[in-house]
Amino acid sequence: MDRSSPQSSTAPDREGVNPPPPAGLTEDDRGLLEMFADSLRGPRGWLVKAALIKGGLFFAFGVYCAAQAILATDVRSVVLWSLGAVWSMAVIVTVKLWWWMEVNRRSILRSLGRESTGTTRWSS
Repeated sequence: MDRSSPQSSTAPDREGVNPPPPAGLTEDDRGLLEMFADSLRGPRGWLVKAALIKGGLFFAFGVYCAAQAILATDVRSVVLWSLGAVWSMAVIVTVKLWWWMEVNRRSILRSLGRESTGTTRWSS
């Protein structure tokens, strides 16, 4: 397909599947894993790594709380362990949401940098 046609990147082929991207990918065409790996580098990479460790610890704590809630015999213990599991999962969701916002922030800053230097693929 011709890159100049407006439907080349989004139009499905005959089988209903989008064609593979062309060989010369730009910065805008980076994959999700590459963007996540990029968030681990740079001046705030240590903060992202700390958040990942925090998320892993809270996941382990949530699994432990859920197991204790299943094994508990009285109602009060079940409620308290279940609240611990729900709380730890809420912390994990918050950490993941922050990580997505960090990836988005880096992507926006990269786009603004290209716009200011005029190196976008849409510029003439």
